[in-house]
Amino acid sequence: LQYGDLIFFDTTKQKTGKITHVGIYIGNGEFQHASSPKEGVIITKVDKPYYKNRIVVCKRYLPDDTNSIAPTHNMPTQPFQVAQNSQITISPTIIQETTITKVTPTLQGKHYIQVGTFANQPASGLLQQIRSSGYQYKIVQVSRNGRNLNRVLVGPYRDKQAASKLLDEVRATIIPDAFTVRI
Repeated sequence: LQYGDLIFFDTTKQKTGKITHVGIYIGNGEFQHASSPKEGVIITKVDKPYYKNRIVVCKRYLPDDTNSIAPTHNMPTQPFQVAQNSQITISPTIIQETTITKVTPTLQGKHYIQVGTFANQPASGLLQQIRSSGYQYKIVQVSRNGRNLNRVLVGPYRDKQAASKLLDEVRATIIPDAFTVRI
């Protein structure tokens, strides 16, 4: 396994061989994945028994890059049992890690999707859910009837049409009563 490789798991109780979970290998025998809505994105050892016994396949989708950006790591030999009596072995080799940069366009505009108003700080679970769904958010403080409230807004978007286009998706994945606003 090399940095950036995807590890696919079967997390069903009966281990049917179907892929139901995926993580990305980050080096040092660890992978990063969205464990559950409650825990969010975490780092786990690949040889943790639960995951080790559920590996279906590992795939490399990134091209090999000879330019090493991150430090190299020595990997211990560690066999893994996978579906249909196949076996994957991590041999003691030095791997080179390459930093992956996700290019996200700068979002500008005054249109948002409002997902909640809170008297205190919004729950960290909500903010994690917004991030793990791939959205940017902003917390704006407003005064209403002499009280300071925090609005959680997904966006910004250039126009109402762009915000409205994602509204159904936000309602389905984050909160059903989300709505568009212009600030």
